Amino acid sequence: MRTYSQQRRKPTDMNSDAALARLADIVPPPEPVALSVGDAAPVSVLAIVIMLAGASLLAWTLRRQRRRLAQDGARASSVAALEQLRTVRAAWTAQRLSERDTAYRLAVILRRGLDLRQLEVTAPPGIDPQTWQDTLNLLDHWRYRAPATRTHAAQQRLPTSLFEQVERWLKAPHEARHV
Repeated sequence: MRTYSQQRRKPTDMNSDAALARLADIVPPPEPVALSVGDAAPVSVLAIVIMLAGASLLAWTLRRQRRRLAQDGARASSVAALEQLRTVRAAWTAQRLSERDTAYRLAVILRRGLDLRQLEVTAPPGIDPQTWQDTLNLLDHWRYRAPATRTHAAQQRLPTSLFEQVERWLKAPHEARHV
């Protein structure tokens, strides 16, 4: 009886001369070329330069897009503020709003229209500091003064120049205000 290894052995065993003769015409693949450090340096530098150029192009594009969106948003807020200003002015002219409420609403319209977090003493860029200070003082006077009697309040009105000044600031180009 034959053993297991003898049963598994076939006449076409790879170690036999006939099998090796059939494989004689097969050419093995060439060995990989080993690059030295000097050969890989220019390729590595070129790859790094290409990646840096792509990253800076991407950053520049994103920055431009963000700036454009901010400008569009600022223009939209200025347009909305102008519309609100016209509405408040019409209500004030028709005496549907008190002087105090009108002053509060003008302050909010001015703050939102100029994209300010808060109305501060320092004037935004592109606005005359003295005119800014006078406008804020006038708004503060009407917002925080003691309530007057009806007859006294009817005699005093907000100056129309306040509406005109706020409208000029809102109509000014946004880029000139935020340099």
